[in-house]
Amino acid sequence: PSGITIQYDTINANCSNTGGQIDITSISGGTPFGAGAAGAFNYEQTWYDGDAADDSAELTDFENEGTMTGLDSGTYTVVITDANGCTGSTQFTLFSGFNLEQNGLSNVSCATYQDGSITVRIDTDSQNDEDPFELRIYDGEDATSSAEITSKRKTGRKPADTLAFNNLGPGTYTIVAEGATGCEREIEVTLTEPDAPQVDDSEMTPVVCKGDSDGSILLTVSGGSGTYRASSDGGTSYPWNADGDNQINITGLAAGTYDLWIQDESNCPIDVA
Repeated sequence: PSGITIQYDTINANCSNTGGQIDITSISGGTPFGAGAAGAFNYEQTWYDGDAADDSAELTDFENEGTMTGLDSGTYTVVITDANGCTGSTQFTLFSGFNLEQNGLSNVSCATYQDGSITVRIDTDSQNDEDPFELRIYDGEDATSSAEITSKRKTGRKPADTLAFNNLGPGTYTIVAEGATGCEREIEVTLTEPDAPQVDDSEMTPVVCKGDSDGSILLTVSGGSGTYRASSDGGTSYPWNADGDNQINITGLAAGTYDLWIQDESNCPIDVA
């Protein structure tokens, strides 16, 4: 015979964490018992609050029942046994109202940039009674109205899809999802940024004679990542590279004012003068 398979529906616990339900809609495979000789669909059902490996978690009140009701959030397991003693099992997770979780993130690529992102996912049940959702993001650990980034509010969102909040700077954000019944869930996510390169010391050599181009600026750089390079034209080009001592010697300069930038190996630029 083929392996035992189970089809089912779930209803999450409500926002007060009561009223959850698991309903087995069909069982197939294996060798069923004769009609009326076992539980639902002519198989035996053994239910557990958690993992079936823990015998103490067996829910004897639901033995041979195809439906469990009045459940709170958590993990449940059903073991199906056929007439030959062969078994199959399925684990279920019920949420309180619905589940909001971080699905991915991209940290800020350079200091002062606003290119971080947070991706979240909402999971609900077969009834979808919390749909549609409104998602709000707050700058900080507290979801207060003054901290909401209103330009990024998402309304009318559907469950199971991922949703990204983009163009974020470094820091901690609170994301709140509100369902149609008013049930709310929130998570906190922190985005980081790399250390910025910085100039620790500078030394200027002036032009000797009017009209010459023998001036130079020596920069000592730290922070950031990898090797450094410098620009004297506002970041348009970076022709000067650092030596092994993290010093950049910008040479061939005529008298004048220069817009100096440095950049590390991650292409993170910093305006230094």
